[in-house]
Amino acid sequence: MDGLGLIGIDALLRQCDRATPIRRRACPLFWTLGGNQVGRAAISGWQDVIAPARRRGARLWPFDGDLARLATIGIPVLAETYPAEAYRHADVTFLPSMRKRRQEDRRAATAGLLEWAARRNITFSADLVAHIQNGFGARRDGEDAFDALIGLLGMIEVTDGRRAEYPADREHNEVWEGWILGQAG
Repeated sequence: MDGLGLIGIDALLRQCDRATPIRRRACPLFWTLGGNQVGRAAISGWQDVIAPARRRGARLWPFDGDLARLATIGIPVLAETYPAEAYRHADVTFLPSMRKRRQEDRRAATAGLLEWAARRNITFSADLVAHIQNGFGARRDGEDAFDALIGLLGMIEVTDGRRAEYPADREHNEVWEGWILGQAG
């Protein structure tokens, strides 16, 4: 941190990464060393997904505009999600003693997910229901499939109008640092 002239790791956080009363802070997007870093995945995402999609005309929310306007253009729209934020959007609950890496904890955390989906007229395939009921399997990558589903459900909450894409009282920081789709503040 000294080499960057920063007081602490929190200085690397974007506004949307900071802790809220209901969610702990995200890991700094630009942190690329050690455990719990997300920077390498971010770099890969930018190089392998975002840049090629942008070259083919995809738009990047919120930089290219509001989601409702971008969705009417008829081309792909890329947006950032944060599964830990989306957990509460989909009634997924991890108690303090639970860990996302454990199959049994993923199973327990999603105990009400099928009912939640039914109330929203969201239909899961039989294979997906089996994965949910199985806690996304015992393999280490089960947490990745779990996060992908919860991130998708968070996006559905926004596109179906049950959540705002960003807070109404935002400070327009997303103009230069982005935002997490559906995060209230």
